[in-house]
Formats: sequence, C-alpha cells, structure tokens
Amino acid sequence: MEEKKSKGMDKARLMANHRAQFPDNQWRAIGQEYYEWKVYKNPAMVGYIYLEMRDGRSVGSSTVMPRKIAILDEIALAAETGDSFTLTEYRRQGINSKALTECHNYAISHGMYLIYGPPNKDNFQVEIKLGYKPCEYISWAFLTKSFNPLQLALKLIAKIILGKQVKESIHHLSYLFKRMTTKRKHLLSKQDSSAHDFTIMTIDRFHIEVDPLWGKPRYSFFVYRDKDYLNWRYFDNPDTYIVLAAVKGQECLGYIVSKIAKDKRRGVLCDFVAMDDRSDIFLALVRESEKVLKQKGVGSIQLRCIVDSPYYRDLVTLGYYDPGPGRYQPNNVYAKTDLGKRVLENPGKWHFTFGDTDEV
Repeated sequence: MEEKKSKGMDKARLMANHRAQFPDNQWRAIGQEYYEWKVYKNPAMVGYIYLEMRDGRSVGSSTVMPRKIAILDEIALAAETGDSFTLTEYRRQGINSKALTECHNYAISHGMYLIYGPPNKDNFQVEIKLGYKPCEYISWAFLTKSFNPLQLALKLIAKIILGKQVKESIHHLSYLFKRMTTKRKHLLSKQDSSAHDFTIMTIDRFHIEVDPLWGKPRYSFFVYRDKDYLNWRYFDNPDTYIVLAAVKGQECLGYIVSKIAKDKRRGVLCDFVAMDDRSDIFLALVRESEKVLKQKGVGSIQLRCIVDSPYYRDLVTLGYYDPGPGRYQPNNVYAKTDLGKRVLENPGKWHFTFGDTDEV
C-alpha cells in the first residue's frame, strides 16, 4: 500500500512538472499538492494521471477526476477528464487522443460509466472524434458583474472605438446602462437579512451532516454534495476558498463558495446550492458573498450557471450580465457507454457550476 501511495505521489510530481511548462492558471493551483489532492485523495475513488513520455520527458497528459453523481434517478460514479496538455513540438501526432483514450479506459474499467468534460475549444475536435457528443439540451452561460459599472462602461466604449468585440461590447454596454438606470425597489425590500429565519455565516468546514441532494430530487444531473465531498472539495484543497452557509439551528440550508483570482482583482462564485432551490436563501448568500469579495478589493465577479436554472433567474435580477445565446456552451458527454447515451437521449435539468469542474 505504501509503495502504491509513493508511486502516486511521484506521478503527481511529474504531472505538476509537466503542467508547469504551460501558461499558469489564474483560478487554481497547478503544483504537486494540487494533483495529489485531486487524484489520489479523492473521496469518491482514486483518479488517474496519464503522461506520454518521449525521450525521457513528459510531452502530453490527461487526468481522470472521479465524482459521485445523482444521475437519472440513480447514484453513479462519473469521471471528469481534464489537464490535456501537449507540448507544441509534439502536437498533431495523436498524443492528445491517446491520452484521453487511456483515461476513458481507466474510468470505464473502474466503474465510471459517465465521462464528461466542460466546454473546451482546444479539445473539442479531438473529443468529438473519440466519441463525445455535446449535451445539446444544456446551455451553460458565463455571467459577470462589475462593482464599478462606470469604469466598465469606459472600457467597453474603448473596445467599440478600437473595433474589438464590437457587437458583444454594444450589447453589454446597453445592458449595463439599463441596470444603472433601472430602479429595483423589489430588490431593495429584500436586503434586510433580519427578516430571514436563517443566518448567513462564514464556515471553516462542514461540521454537520448535510442533505447530499439538497432537498427533493429535481435534477437529472447533480454532483452528490455530501459533507465528505464538500470538505474535500473546498477545505482539503490546497487553494483557499471563502465558504458561506445559510444555517438554521443545526440544519444547513445552503452554501456558496467564492474565490479570488491570483491577480487579486477578480472573484469567482465557484459553487452554490440552496435547499429545494429556495430563492430567499440563494439571494442572501450571493449578496453576502459580493460584500465579502468587495471588501477584499475585488472589482468584478464571474461565474457559470445553467440557463434554465432558478439560480440563473435570480442572478440576472441582481445585475449579472449574460452575453447571450451566442456564448452559451453545452457540456460534452462520452457517448460510447450506455449511461452516456442515456444522458444524451433523455433531456432533463442539470445543476452544474464551476465547482463541478476542475477549472477553479
């Protein structure tokens, strides 16, 4: 057992060294500790690192990150593939395809029959050739909000003058001015948290048991968010997250996770859920997260959210900007397993956040 663990740590070190040859990630760690956490300390199951070696050096990579998923009325093991990096001089040699294939084989042989990946334009064509299909009934929107709308407006105007992203900038600018000039009395009436029957607090761990489905089953895809998973994901992680919880007595009614980019100027809402998708809980959590991030000097917040989600509707009322259907992206699902086919062929609602990927 100790020898197996030692080999795993060595593989994490090699993966970290390989990853260091590519641009940094502003949103998460990329070192050995990160890969040890992600792959070998995963509470669902030990994951997998594939490294393609040429002439004694790593030239390509891919990983498997296991997760427990509530999917189509059953609990199943799933695998997210990621960390596909090939050195420039070794591209167009089939290395990426080989790495992903090895990861698929590992996942399936270990009972992970649903394999998925968030949108990735660099990998898209390779994934399609290997048997992935976009889950077309799911639209994953990128939302953003600025704490200094006037400064953002000036940047957008500059982009328009310079002819950069003109159509999108005009759309964003018109949305921004609409938000700046619209009175939101219905929102102001909800600002007083004393009217709630719960308390919003910063937590350093989930100390009480939580409902892994956060209420009655209502999604066809939902990462099984029990206490063990949440503590591993946000507190055992080598990165630092800000976790707020809505608490009533000994019951946790919801949580929201935020993080600050390495540039210290941007924040991200990584993950969120409220018991039975209650709007009052979610709105209170978002507002408190905004307050915390703003106090820490963050100028803007970004997140991803499923478009037909109740959370999406609440976020838009709070002033989060949606660039529109042209920027929506489906998640990709490996279609060569029975469970993958069933997911693709049975439209349903998903709850899917940045935290349900390895992006943050």
